[in-house]
Amino acid sequence: MKFVRFLASTVLLVFALPATADDLRPLYVEITELGGYDYRVQIKTPPTVIPENGPELVYPVACRAVQALPRGNRVECESSLQNRELAIRYPLREVPNSTIVRIDFVD
Repeated sequence: MKFVRFLASTVLLVFALPATADDLRPLYVEITELGGYDYRVQIKTPPTVIPENGPELVYPVACRAVQALPRGNRVECESSLQNRELAIRYPLREVPNSTIVRIDFVD
């Protein structure tokens, strides 16, 4: 009987899936005003988000990305981003992670 218990325990251990914790690190967006309504936008994506589902920052209509940077873009706007609305869109499916947005204005 002890052998059967030992064998059953061994089989369960062999086929058990490794336990992993949820990695819910936040999406981090940093927007830095460079002057003249010109902004550097950097996005740090959590490692659990697959590249195909990378977040896209949706700018106001009066803004456009003018240069690709390693983790974001350089964006030009016709007016300041102060009191303007930005959105984050995921192309495949929404991600439950929280988002931290930091904006540094030249004052």
